[in-house]
Amino acid sequence: MTINLFLDSNILLSLYAMSNADVEEVKKLINHIESGDIKLFICDQIVDEFGRNRDGKAMEAFDRLKKADFKCEAPAFVKSMPSFLELQGILKDANTKHYEIINEIEKKIHDHCLDADKVVANLIKCAGVTPTTGDIFNSAHQRFLKGNPPGKKKSTIGDEINWEFLLASVTNKEDLHLISADGDYCSDVNSDMVSMFLEKEWKSRKGART
Repeated sequence: MTINLFLDSNILLSLYAMSNADVEEVKKLINHIESGDIKLFICDQIVDEFGRNRDGKAMEAFDRLKKADFKCEAPAFVKSMPSFLELQGILKDANTKHYEIINEIEKKIHDHCLDADKVVANLIKCAGVTPTTGDIFNSAHQRFLKGNPPGKKKSTIGDEINWEFLLASVTNKEDLHLISADGDYCSDVNSDMVSMFLEKEWKSRKGART
């Protein structure tokens, strides 16, 4: 049976952060989508959210990388030791290599040709992008006005659009696997589980589980 999957934009953005996210795992996901084992649901809202935040997330991690400095403080009686002099040479080479990496990565970030950029582009192309219809937008707006999850209840309705898109797109009687890195969809009781409100809504409207 095909698995219905939704990845929040923050999952894609984690590929640009100082995290344990693995580009190779996303490549495996693409293989499963191509084989039909997984159906990934992506709407234009997710693509836009990713596009708006990609540069900032990449530069945030890049700035941390730039601050790396390979050095070793030592007392005077150690500085003449051959082994310490060898270490200093290694650290000098490390800093030279670090400088080369910084220059290479900065250009890749600017040109959008990081490995993460390539794999995300392939993932989106493989899954396909569904445009947000007027009906989905209006339903999302109504959800926002009612105060129903998901979403941060500020002035935008991104998560609400994503949820209404899923309600409209996933086949009835089919479960949904939803993965997000923030609490917008999560239960207040157990952060590893979906919100009880959303779970009940999915079961009521789709006749399945999420």
